[in-house]
Amino acid sequence: MTNSNGFNFNFEFENGKVLTINRKKAEHMLERNTNNRPVNQARVDQIARDMISGDWVFNGQSVTFDTDGVQMDKQHTLLGVVKSGVTIKMPVFYNVDKRAKRTIDTGRGRTFSDNLGINGELHSRTLGSAVKFLYLWKHGKTLNNTSGGKIPSMAEMYEVLGENPKIRKGVDSIMTRHKGVRLYGSNALFSTLYYLFSKKDHDSAELFFEYFGSGDGLGVANPIFSLREKLTKERLNNTHTRVGSWWVGAMTIKAWNAMRTSSTCKGLRFNPVKEDYPRIK
Repeated sequence: MTNSNGFNFNFEFENGKVLTINRKKAEHMLERNTNNRPVNQARVDQIARDMISGDWVFNGQSVTFDTDGVQMDKQHTLLGVVKSGVTIKMPVFYNVDKRAKRTIDTGRGRTFSDNLGINGELHSRTLGSAVKFLYLWKHGKTLNNTSGGKIPSMAEMYEVLGENPKIRKGVDSIMTRHKGVRLYGSNALFSTLYYLFSKKDHDSAELFFEYFGSGDGLGVANPIFSLREKLTKERLNNTHTRVGSWWVGAMTIKAWNAMRTSSTCKGLRFNPVKEDYPRIK
């Protein structure tokens, strides 16, 4: 095979070959998956969703079996084939030295934020996390990172970014003009909320975060004053643990909603046992 630059690729491997892997063949290979790490079902679901949508792309990695025929790698990919029923092509290597297993998946995986940085995106770490918050909001109207155990795939994250290109402006706003809010939560969370609030009313969102960050001129009955007081108290009372973004997000949405309806507020509360996650008004 020759690529566009005229470089010749030889796909004849020693102890390996490219195979077409359907559900039946994947199930057969998985019978040899007798000594591997525990299956991450959320990861299997993620891969299966990408396969069904056509977003799964072969990245050069292979299924491997050691000298005893025991599968060493790519159990989640094969389980994704079984769940989705999609047929794929992958290299499969046999008779690999057992010691090679010590080196499999030991490096840090490339994250969505890493890819954004490689592509030249500004504030890539914050942008990547903000896109994940948008994914959570899209699929559950919540900002809880642990809700449902659903992990977005790389393709799904790019899809959300493509649907919401102006999230970049939300990130830029928090990273440049409204740095004061960093005392109360993550840049990514507030970037996401700035963007979602702006979709309702851009000028009001700008004003909300200006007062949220500075606190200038806020009366005690102002919901933004109550928000700052509540988050400060929680931060001081939880010196050894980080206050959850889902809770900070809920309180911030409540303050925004109160401001939008011109409601006075001397205290903000959110009880997830008794309340649904607040909607943005």
